[in-house]
Amino acid sequence: MDKDIEAIIGNNSFWLYFISTSFPNALDEEEDISLSDFIYENYDFGSAEEWVDDFVQFSEDVLDKNGGYVDDPNSIELSNLSNNYNFRIEFHPYATLFIFNDKEIGAIEGHYKIRTLSQEDFNSFINGCPDPRIPLLLLPVLALEDDMIPKVKETITAGLNLLEFKKEHINKIADMIICGLL
Repeated sequence: MDKDIEAIIGNNSFWLYFISTSFPNALDEEEDISLSDFIYENYDFGSAEEWVDDFVQFSEDVLDKNGGYVDDPNSIELSNLSNNYNFRIEFHPYATLFIFNDKEIGAIEGHYKIRTLSQEDFNSFINGCPDPRIPLLLLPVLALEDDMIPKVKETITAGLNLLEFKKEHINKIADMIICGLL
């Protein structure tokens, strides 16, 4: 079930959910805190929780009946960005799936599969992208290389600056994401 992308990426509840769940290895080693915990400790999830449950079609029995997946998940379709690539993200109650040209390349679930999108494909996808928030959607599956850290951090910061995160947290969140991508 494709939804209007602007209705999703323009929603702060979506970003609180996405950033807090999509980077399982993101952390601040000095403060010994995960990105997920940092988001939960510093942002109000009150109204976001209801929105997220509706968005991922959560129900009490979905894990028992379908292993945490729904038949018709909400998704974001990113296509025709460049080089005829098609990228889709499906949001299930207990998983987020990343599909590149109709092949699943990543999953955030109990056993996650990340770091599968090459730097070349990532760059091709975001090159000329008119909305700085879009690259944030691709980051969970990026196989980050050390030489690309400054450019990727700049990309993350540009996207985060358009969201409703506290300005004093932008660099910390970006650094935590980078840590989780390495």
